[in-house]
Amino acid sequence: MAGSGTNPDFPPVELDALQRAVWAAIVPYRDRLINIAYSGGTDSTALLFVIASLRSRMGLKLRLLHVNHGWNEKSEAWAVHCNSVSRELGVPFESFLLGSDPSFESHPPVFAGSSKEARARDVRYRWFSEVVDCEDVLLTGHHLDDQAETLLLRLMRGSSVRGLAAMRSEQTLDGLKVVRPFLNVPRGTLVRWVSDKGLRVLDDPSNNDDAFDRNFLRHAILPRLCTRWPETAKILGRAALQFEDTQMLLDEVAAEDFARCRFSDPSSYLFHLGVVSIEGILGLSRARLLNVFRFWARVCTLQSPSERALREFIRQLETAGPGSSPSMKLGSAVFRTYQDGLFLVPCPVRKN
Repeated sequence: MAGSGTNPDFPPVELDALQRAVWAAIVPYRDRLINIAYSGGTDSTALLFVIASLRSRMGLKLRLLHVNHGWNEKSEAWAVHCNSVSRELGVPFESFLLGSDPSFESHPPVFAGSSKEARARDVRYRWFSEVVDCEDVLLTGHHLDDQAETLLLRLMRGSSVRGLAAMRSEQTLDGLKVVRPFLNVPRGTLVRWVSDKGLRVLDDPSNNDDAFDRNFLRHAILPRLCTRWPETAKILGRAALQFEDTQMLLDEVAAEDFARCRFSDPSSYLFHLGVVSIEGILGLSRARLLNVFRFWARVCTLQSPSERALREFIRQLETAGPGSSPSMKLGSAVFRTYQDGLFLVPCPVRKN
């Protein structure tokens, strides 16, 4: 019966709001290993202790994952604190020193932006992907205010509709299943919950440095918006959901257009990642044509081409004469033409 506690799909009525939010988010994964991204800050501390309060009731298997960025003289002490909390709760603990990854300073970020923070996020999630099995799940403490900040940041970067969808409550990143139970919960709710429980949290002073764009939005912009529109975070969160719905529709249209333009009898025996008729794809409107290319790259797990490069490649396709062969490199693959076929083929692997 719903709410009675006898049906594991429904949270017991005596749970508080945060416990119910986490219960609803993780019940589909209760038989898997639940990995918790734990920094020791307010958000991840609330997440950890809420999940810990449900562990025996739901029969959960937990593990804490901590990334030591090494950016502060207290970083090592913070890692020790997180390990100590894990021992107190009897939860397995694994940590990773960001600077131990030799690619950190040189590796181009997969995610939006090119800052040190973006590179750090890239390395963090690559480590999470390495230690979290594909059938398991990673939980993060991202909340409604984080979502509002992310949307504003991406607006200022001129992101696409897909980028403006910001964070999803559930998302798969390079095979890593990420769940964010607090994405509709204001940060103030987490702060009060942690305070009421008397839990110790770590305070990273870099969070107060307005030289970082996210901190500038958090301290200078969002509070001012809230003086005029008190529901700013909720409004921006709702907008992100609408952008997500729009992106789903764009993907559906792109899949239909791709199928309609598929080259049915390619005269090439090379392995490829898809092939379409040049005549067919150039018959689409410019907006749908750009949409198909982005969709094609994404389903092949390739980084989306820049707007400038994509428009130039389309111009070359439209003006190509006999004997010309336009191409566009896309990470580990390249678009190539042959007769009326446009192929996406893997780049040759160089042998040492």
